[in-house]
Amino acid sequence: MTQRRWRRLILLAVTVFCGTYGLLVRTAAGQRLENAALRGADQVVWVQDAANDVLNLITVRSLAGAVLILASIGLMRRRPRLSLAAVGLVGMSLGLTEVFKRVLLPRPPLAVAPDVYMHNSFPSGHTTIAMSVLLALVLVSRSRFRGSIMLLCMLYALGVGSWTLIAKWHRFSDTVGADAVALGVACAASLWLSRRDLVQPADTTELWPRQVLVTLLVLVLLFLVGASLLLLENAGTDLPAGQARDFRIFLAVTALSGACSIGTALLFWWTWFRLDVTPRLPERSR
Repeated sequence: MTQRRWRRLILLAVTVFCGTYGLLVRTAAGQRLENAALRGADQVVWVQDAANDVLNLITVRSLAGAVLILASIGLMRRRPRLSLAAVGLVGMSLGLTEVFKRVLLPRPPLAVAPDVYMHNSFPSGHTTIAMSVLLALVLVSRSRFRGSIMLLCMLYALGVGSWTLIAKWHRFSDTVGADAVALGVACAASLWLSRRDLVQPADTTELWPRQVLVTLLVLVLLFLVGASLLLLENAGTDLPAGQARDFRIFLAVTALSGACSIGTALLFWWTWFRLDVTPRLPERSR
């Protein structure tokens, strides 16, 4: 039953990834929508420098530090394969993203736009790093701490996705594609652990009440989705083309990007609900 969850989420991730690329990257209408969001980002130039500064903190050194922490957590729990799965999750997610964005999935110029708008690549490497590290932390954490860690680290993952849109490093489609890549690889890593009989029911409860955590995140997700849909509807029906319309589209896709990040983390957390990884037994106990 548990493996079925991960298989279905892998299928969902592939569907979202392909649908996003097909509808937003490979169509003129999708590109016009995202071009409008990029123009809308020009109206928040006072925070673009801050966005650039935050994104520039994601370097090879910081990524190596995050991977080292993930590996150390698994080893401290006497679960070396869990360390391998967490590190592999981050590495494979980033590797796939680089292949997709640089080799396999170009963004053709289907809508009239300045050249500076066409440099964005699908999917976003920065969002992939942030989301894959978040999901790896969910994977490697003890069951009782998993929800609390997800909630605390969610702010960072949400921030990176939003900053990439504000700084115009990427488009909305790029962040959604990155979330899909991270989710699919995270579920594949979970399947790898499960097929080696390393996944067991957890006999502990989380420190934070699950109902409060889930309710909080679901309410935020629903608010962001509702706000984005309302903004898109108003932009499409009440406003002529111009700065006001572009700004509403920018706000809408930024909110929807945050909702996608929250939904990605919640879905993966749900697959590990009341589950944990068995420790490696000492030699004398075998």
